[in-house]
Amino acid sequence: MNPESTAVQAMRFARPEILWLLLLIPLAIVCLVFLSRARRRAQRAWSGGLFDRLARGADRGRERLRLGMYLAGFAFVVLALARPQWGGETVLMKRQGIDIMIAVDASNSMLAEDMRPNRLAAAKRAIADLAERMGGDRLGLIAFAGDAYTVCPLTLDHGTVLLLLESLSPSTVSLPGTNLEEAIRRARASFVRQERKHKALIIVTDGESTTGDPVREAEQAAEEGILIYTIGMGSTEGQPIPERDEGGSVLGYKRDRGGQVVNSRLDEGTLRRIAEVTHGRYFRATSQALELSAVHDELQSIEKKELEGQLGTNYEERYQWPLGLAATLLGLEIALPNRRRKKVAA
Repeated sequence: MNPESTAVQAMRFARPEILWLLLLIPLAIVCLVFLSRARRRAQRAWSGGLFDRLARGADRGRERLRLGMYLAGFAFVVLALARPQWGGETVLMKRQGIDIMIAVDASNSMLAEDMRPNRLAAAKRAIADLAERMGGDRLGLIAFAGDAYTVCPLTLDHGTVLLLLESLSPSTVSLPGTNLEEAIRRARASFVRQERKHKALIIVTDGESTTGDPVREAEQAAEEGILIYTIGMGSTEGQPIPERDEGGSVLGYKRDRGGQVVNSRLDEGTLRRIAEVTHGRYFRATSQALELSAVHDELQSIEKKELEGQLGTNYEERYQWPLGLAATLLGLEIALPNRRRKKVAA
């Protein structure tokens, strides 16, 4: 981080939502006034003027002072919890990370339900969990079926990637099929060609490539320093692809041109070869998403580079001041007696 010359003087609260607790103070005052009046009425009704004579040494002014000190102490505790900050400096926050493109299979075969609720939904959930673990890395998103296109270029804004990820569906890519070769080619074009490291591609698919030669394309990616990690969705036994109406009811199952029900199987062999030729790894997706930790660990082992910096502000914490005032007021409130001292006759 490189500090800038501009000092920051404006006051702010790191946890401003805590300040809503201050609204309890006027509510407490109203309740205490109501209860005090009700108590005095009850005392007079029970003992007449006897209670006033017995409590003649009590100092109501001191009671009010103690109450005010207690409420003020509470207010300062709330201010301390809200973490007031002022002073500090503007700095250039530099990040270190890698470039990661995520290619998601959006073909119809990903609607098979051997993973709940289906392969595509399980894939999006897994990718979202993984993206939330990646700190300073740049992420990008590719959707592919019979063709592939870049949904989101490499960016540090992970929120945008997650938002676009959620919108993916089989209608995202109009051309049917599963073109793994084009997905890898699209990812290669997204990276800086001159770099020979700091780059990774994660492919999430059932692996049934219907077009091209993805292994040959993966070899080209390996020459450019791209590590490919493949995550296989579904089962090797296969599952039919349901066709649903607008209400979500199953109308039937997808059939081929011969009228036979299409049984979509996970092609682990192709996915494993794609990963191996780039010195990456293949992972089989599980319902517990156990593979996510392994993928995350693999990505963390890649040598990182310095990414573009962003201007940020380091504020000085000042919660000690209201906390000290709260401790002082509450200490005095405890020490202050309720009754006046009686004067001793000479």
